[in-house]
Amino acid sequence: MPRIHVARLLSLVLIGAVAPAAAQAPLRTAPTVAWAATAGFRDWGAVVKVGDLVIGANVNGRGGLYAVDDATGKVKWRVGTEHGSEAPVSDGRVVVMPWWQAEAIAAYAVTTGKPMWRVPFRFVRTNPIALADGLVIAQNGTDGSLHAFDVATGAERWTLKITTRFWACGAAPVIADGTIYVASGVQTPADAKKDYFLHAIDLQTGQERWRYNPQPEYPNAGTCLTAIVPVGDTIVATGDAYLYGIDRQTGRHKYRAEPRDHGRREPLFGLVSAGAYVFGMSRGQISAFDPRSGRVAWQLDGAFRDGFAAMAAADGVLYFQGFLPARDAARGEANGILHAIDVATREFLWDFTYRTEEPWSFHRVTPFDGGLYVDTYKVLLKLK
Repeated sequence: MPRIHVARLLSLVLIGAVAPAAAQAPLRTAPTVAWAATAGFRDWGAVVKVGDLVIGANVNGRGGLYAVDDATGKVKWRVGTEHGSEAPVSDGRVVVMPWWQAEAIAAYAVTTGKPMWRVPFRFVRTNPIALADGLVIAQNGTDGSLHAFDVATGAERWTLKITTRFWACGAAPVIADGTIYVASGVQTPADAKKDYFLHAIDLQTGQERWRYNPQPEYPNAGTCLTAIVPVGDTIVATGDAYLYGIDRQTGRHKYRAEPRDHGRREPLFGLVSAGAYVFGMSRGQISAFDPRSGRVAWQLDGAFRDGFAAMAAADGVLYFQGFLPARDAARGEANGILHAIDVATREFLWDFTYRTEEPWSFHRVTPFDGGLYVDTYKVLLKLK
């Protein structure tokens, strides 16, 4: 398979194209910092842009929920002192936040931060909530049941029990074209051959459309899925060191691939769709997969860490964090280097670092039209 060595670029052949979803214009030139927002805490986490505000939460302290003016980086409002988890979601009128420590889901007015509703809920910490068509979707961390709440009122619209003894797999619920895709597993085997599943569930009714049991090479209970990405007519999912392709309409098995990282089996993380490919990280490589077959088209060598992938995409540009020896060795550091690459030409567009008082990595990257929001030590940056 072709592999990119960062000292040079290879001329590679596209193995096919997948029609991309509508996306923001990418940041193709070297970034400049439009503003650096501070709010008195260390870890900002992921954010959501709603009109002229950028909204997020302190993910492991007492910083609560905050809204930053997108033009100036100044904090416009702030509410609570609770421990956030993952990113909030918004329909443009309310912003909904999963509170990990308080075991609740709560909604606030976007413009003022005024509390609108709150429901007790013990959710899966690694699984962000999802929002589409007026419904907030969350998976219960105790029994794995799936719940739909009205975004305007917090009223529960439906509940679906999808497993008997739950074990969180880590894949966040994904909503696409009126269907929820969610992973589940059981803690104690109920069926020795089928314990882990990918479920397709109707968003409006909560009815299960199909379920798929991702099997590893050697048959056992299945594979606990850690990431799910819809691409065209295929669901691409990963768990352990496997990549699976599943038909979106029927749940039919398409493929199981086992990519190698310099000859080793390594778990994949940071799964994201960009251009004609789905990208996944392992400790020593980023791999570009054909979503129709699971075949590796090309790979990029480096050093990468789960939890610090900072991986995102916008209209054919892939953003990621990692150490690329041939490009980054002169920096004398391995933390906090953000890269952008054109996935069609394999051209590196830019590299970015930001000095803080502690040597720190970037955490989450959120693309917006023509730029990025990214957080690092005590600061949220707007890059343009």
